[in-house]
Amino acid sequence: CCRPDTLLVSASAPAPAPIPAPPRRDDEILALGSEGEIDDADLDDADVIAGVIAALEAELRDLCAAGMTRLHPFGYTGLVPQLMAAADLFITKPGGISTTEALCCGLPMVFVASLQGQEARNQAFFVRAGCAVAIKNKRDLPAAVDRLLSDDATRETMSLRARELALPDAADAVAREVLQLVRADED
Repeated sequence: CCRPDTLLVSASAPAPAPIPAPPRRDDEILALGSEGEIDDADLDDADVIAGVIAALEAELRDLCAAGMTRLHPFGYTGLVPQLMAAADLFITKPGGISTTEALCCGLPMVFVASLQGQEARNQAFFVRAGCAVAIKNKRDLPAAVDRLLSDDATRETMSLRARELALPDAADAVAREVLQLVRADED
């Protein structure tokens, strides 16, 4: 039949000061099961990027060793484009680089735990544009994920909106413009 839905979860950004608590599985982005616990029976495939947070990666690997066969942890990795291409939904904070990559892939996003400032502005922009949803309480994450994974039409619309916003060749365009300016200045 069909492959299971694949979630891509980015838990790679460590909390900046003054947030005192270090990232923990039960209060971080990974609240995919009921009551903030991860339950393999409730989990579709989930690729989880722990990034540079070694303790989180170790905890995720321990969960795999304990039998969570649908959880696929990654530390710092260069496989983000491939992971995004395989994902149906991206659970993340609204940082600039990860959201830009998701737009280029047409990947619908669920934002969790955005910080005030740029992340809050990114979140508002992408939610208004229709390519992301934001949850205020981490306990609401399982319901939000279930709702989106069970609604192909909404996910497809979010994907379309993301692709409409994407500027995949922006860096090349900026470089060409700078070269033109430099060459014009030399003449």
